[in-house]
Amino acid sequence: MSQSGVEMTDKRYEMKAYGYLKLDKVKEAKEEAAHIQNQDLNQKIEAYEKTKKEIEATKKQVEEENKKDKKDENKIKSLTDQQKKQEELLKNL
Repeated sequence: MSQSGVEMTDKRYEMKAYGYLKLDKVKEAKEEAAHIQNQDLNQKIEAYEKTKKEIEATKKQVEEENKKDKKDENKIKSLTDQQKKQEELLKNL
């Protein structure tokens, strides 16, 4: 992700931040975003973090539901569908 001798413009910092997000490296994406003032980029990073947390919470709910003696298959399916939608949203950020 780094090139020696290349001048970093705002657009390059922005693209580098997006690249880090695609690699699930939020900390590095934030560092790159700090070099420029881009509200849209900052919002996408925040949305990415929020969606990741939602996915983890949904995964946890699915695991807890699967541990129960009386499994609610409809709830498990609903949670699994919700998780898939969240993961798709994450991919499209």
